[in-house]
Amino acid sequence: MQAPPSKRQRGEQSAVECFGDDEDFTQDDLDEIDVISSQAVRPLPLAGPIANHSRGNPAGRPGAEDPGDYKSLLETQRSELREKLKEVEEQVLMKEGEIRLLRDSLRGVQQEKDVQREQRLLLERQKHKEQQEKEKELLKKIQSLQAELHFKEAEINETRSKLVKNSSPLARNR
Repeated sequence: MQAPPSKRQRGEQSAVECFGDDEDFTQDDLDEIDVISSQAVRPLPLAGPIANHSRGNPAGRPGAEDPGDYKSLLETQRSELREKLKEVEEQVLMKEGEIRLLRDSLRGVQQEKDVQREQRLLLERQKHKEQQEKEKELLKKIQSLQAELHFKEAEINETRSKLVKNSSPLARNR
C-alpha cells in the first residue's frame, strides 16, 4: 500500500523559511497583533458571582448558570448602557451648544476686527489725503516765495546797475 503524498512543499524551502520563523517581528507586526487581539470577542462581565443552586454545578463553570439569571444580567447591563448612552448624548449636546456659542462669539470678534480694520484704513486714507493737501499748499507757497525772490533779485540787480551807472566817472562829471 502506498502512503498518501505529503502536503509539505518540497524543494529548496524548508519549514522555517515557509513560515518566516527566522525573522524577528517588526513593530508593525506587533501593533497588528495587538489590534487583532483587542478586537477578539470578550465574554460579558458578570455582575457578581452566581450562586450555585442544587443544579449540579460544583465547579461554578460559566455557561452552567440559570438562563433566567443570565437574561436578567443582560437586561441590567442593557439598562445601564442605555443610561450611559443618555448621559453621553447629553454631554454631546452640551458640547455642541458650547461650540455654537464659541463660533458665534468668534464670528462677532471677527466682525469687530473687520470693522476696526476698515476704520483704520479709512483714517489712514484721510490722513494721507490731508498730508497731500498740505504738501500742495506748501508747494504753492514755495513757488510764490521763489517768484517773489526772483522779483527781489531783479530789483536788486536793477538797483545795482543804476548804482554802477551813477558811480561811474562819467556820471560824476555830469
